[in-house]
Amino acid sequence: MSDAATITEIPYVGDELELFSHALNWKSYLRRQISPFLGKRVLEVGAGIGATTRMLCDGTQENWRCLEPDLPMARLLETQILNGELPACCQAQAGTVADVDEQFDSLIYIDVLEHIPADREEIALAAEKVRPGGFIVVLSPAHNHLYTAFDKRIGHCRRYSKEMLAELTTPMLSIERLRYLDCVGYFASLANRLMLRQSMPTLNQIRLWDGLMVPLSKLFDPLLRYKAGKSVLCIWRKEAEPVPPVEPPTPGRRLARMFGLVSLTTLFAIAALLVLAAREGGVPNGPGFRRRVRPAFQITPPAAIAFGAVAGAVTFHLLTRQRGRRP
Repeated sequence: MSDAATITEIPYVGDELELFSHALNWKSYLRRQISPFLGKRVLEVGAGIGATTRMLCDGTQENWRCLEPDLPMARLLETQILNGELPACCQAQAGTVADVDEQFDSLIYIDVLEHIPADREEIALAAEKVRPGGFIVVLSPAHNHLYTAFDKRIGHCRRYSKEMLAELTTPMLSIERLRYLDCVGYFASLANRLMLRQSMPTLNQIRLWDGLMVPLSKLFDPLLRYKAGKSVLCIWRKEAEPVPPVEPPTPGRRLARMFGLVSLTTLFAIAALLVLAAREGGVPNGPGFRRRVRPAFQITPPAAIAFGAVAGAVTFHLLTRQRGRRP
């Protein structure tokens, strides 16, 4: 491991890294989204305990630099490389992007940028470390209205919208891909935000999300054209020359579509809760009698809200895709 001359000491709570290492379906989904933008030389910023490295690095790269500001974690990465737990093309380095003095084909920030207070300066610096034609890949938690005690506990400075990430674009970068991921997880997170307010998800909740909601999101995300999700993915391409800024869509049209989407998803979510309440209450069994029927499987209110909201969002898309399609 090459120790940088200057290492930024960043206090970091890493409990969630081990917890989310069990999310195998989510990792597979991300791999499919990100792999086409990985070159032969990759700089992974905030490599942590190596979970993202194991997910994305298949050993065919020439060099995969695992950059980690936390010195003990950087040493753990070095040990994993020496023990063969990470591909031989990997190299661990303690430090930040400012400590890197070469260019790469791809820079990736997987659940990292939200930890960095000066995110605009970080992306500008990252643009200097990627070659023309290369990519900067950012995956972050989406929507500040989903910010919870869990985000605060693990050091999130913010959650992002697509607009917030687009505003970080520098003159030498153009947006190659910008989309939300995990629409079912979004509505479940919203329900948990309003009802549970946990500071840390449980392992069983992670398994429920990864085993049930992520596969559904893989199906529904393309149907919704990646317009909803609890994570946001932005991929920039480094250009050889500065590019002119892109004009944003008119606020009036965006507001109208957002109002329609929110209204229909809310209606379907309420309907799902009513169906759940009726189901839990039993069914009539003769005049003046009710017989409680035990359900074959339990559905929690947050799950009912999530499924109802996704159904509403899909319905909205089907109703508006003809007149709402942009050229």
